[in-house]
Amino acid sequence: MSWVVVREGLLVTAAIVFLGLMVASGGRGEREQFVAYEAAGVMQASPASVQRVAVRSQSGEWVFTRAGQRWVLDDTPLAAASEARLTTALQYLHVTRPIRVLAADDATALSEYGLVAPRLNVAIQVDDGRSSGFTFGDGTPVGGQQYVRVTGETDIYLLSDFIGAEWEALVDALR
Repeated sequence: MSWVVVREGLLVTAAIVFLGLMVASGGRGEREQFVAYEAAGVMQASPASVQRVAVRSQSGEWVFTRAGQRWVLDDTPLAAASEARLTTALQYLHVTRPIRVLAADDATALSEYGLVAPRLNVAIQVDDGRSSGFTFGDGTPVGGQQYVRVTGETDIYLLSDFIGAEWEALVDALR
């Protein structure tokens, strides 16, 4: 046998052993340069656990409840587009990390950020009975971000404005 054949045989054997070890261990393992994903939005509960959502804007109020896997409004299943918007809006609240957290020590900050007469109020109730609320205020002067306050907290969160835009698009579709 020639040295080339032996070398190729050893390489094939090493590759098979390596693949066997990967299968036995469950994969290639974690790399230090990769950061594990974690949902870090202002809504701590999983969107799948949300059972009731109340949305109030200056143009009205809507209460959505989960019926199995579907969302209903006044005992009528939501249209597919509205259901997708509601699902996406909940997902955004859950996974999108705040850009910045501002301490709001006085009432002037609330009026400055549009949180005294907010654009939207969203109240969420999860399957274990816990509830949380989110008040969407004005956008920032430079755009791209929006002031949001979580009910019961004093801090004001600066979130990407696509989150509030998704809630507003849901409200617009229901008018």
